[in-house]
Amino acid sequence: MTKKGGSRKRGLNRSILQTSFYQFVQFLDYKISMLNGKHFLKVPPHYTSKTCNKCGFVKRDLTLKDRVFDCPECGYSEHRDINASKNILKKGLESFELGNSSSTKKRKA
Repeated sequence: MTKKGGSRKRGLNRSILQTSFYQFVQFLDYKISMLNGKHFLKVPPHYTSKTCNKCGFVKRDLTLKDRVFDCPECGYSEHRDINASKNILKKGLESFELGNSSSTKKRKA
């Protein structure tokens, strides 16, 4: 704990940020459900920045300081956030193709 109660404040800040993000997702879901024929799909983000978008290799030792994903298996190199976004897109498209509703949430207006 810091002199001014930093550890307590850090927990409070984290809680506020998580609540705000949750409210944003709920609002986005609500607004998209109002659009005719549009879907809102939640994709689990687990290992999306640590998984190679090309070959699927999971680089478990990737840290937050590592901003570039370099795959030791296939040699693919990309900024970790772009790599993660491609993996999220791939997971989302696979969910729609498979009709998997257990891990995703689909809403149609």
